[in-house]
Amino acid sequence: MSLAIGSVADPAASGPTVDATAIALLKAILTALGGTITMTGGLTDAQLRATAVPISAALGGISLPTALVHGQKTVAAAGTEEALGASATLYSGVRIKALHGNTGWVYVGANPVTSGTGLVLDAGEEVFLEVANLATVYIDVSVNGEGVSYIGS
Repeated sequence: MSLAIGSVADPAASGPTVDATAIALLKAILTALGGTITMTGGLTDAQLRATAVPISAALGGISLPTALVHGQKTVAAAGTEEALGASATLYSGVRIKALHGNTGWVYVGANPVTSGTGLVLDAGEEVFLEVANLATVYIDVSVNGEGVSYIGS
């Protein structure tokens, strides 16, 4: 992925005119995605590098989570949904993985989750959910005693 833009200082240059703040933001995003940015006129490559900022700062200072939430959850009786865990604030969501020893399916979703409404996971399959609270995720199983492991932050 690459992006070519015109001059920052010369509106007559080919391509759109972009200010230095926008260039810094574009560069941070493209760098995070493994891309490149090139431009004609205006800023030199050295000047462009000098305007680079970490993507978290460019996006308003995203804070990294300071704690992990993790565990395993099994459902004793198939057909009986249960919350994945107790109420726990999540900032980056949760990854849920069906236990490798499962012989049936796990159903993941919101309350109520059933075999007809949940996302179906086979043994070893996983899903990542962008949720703010662990207790909002429910699981059910098709075989008594099976379940998932999870990790979130």
